[in-house]
Amino acid sequence: MKTNLKTEKLKKIKKIVYLFFWTILGIILSFLVHVSVELIYLNWAEKQRRVVSFYHGCALSPFLQIAILVMGVCGGFAAGCFWWQKIYIEKIRQKKKINQ
Repeated sequence: MKTNLKTEKLKKIKKIVYLFFWTILGIILSFLVHVSVELIYLNWAEKQRRVVSFYHGCALSPFLQIAILVMGVCGGFAAGCFWWQKIYIEKIRQKKKINQ
């Protein structure tokens, strides 16, 4: 009975860590999206000879900055939940090995 509780506790910890790192990956990818969008915008503004106002060192509006970050967090968490289900619940890797 005690080993069953320990394994359940370890599975919960494993899931929490797994989802945490997927969320971190989503944040990192949101920074890459932020940089890409900002570079595209600044290049466009330069070609059009437009004046760009900066918000604390960033050309994107604070609303857009926060939206990109929130999408990264939510996207990373959702991807983590999806792949947790596929890999650890449905055990999709084991099914592929059996079929081969």
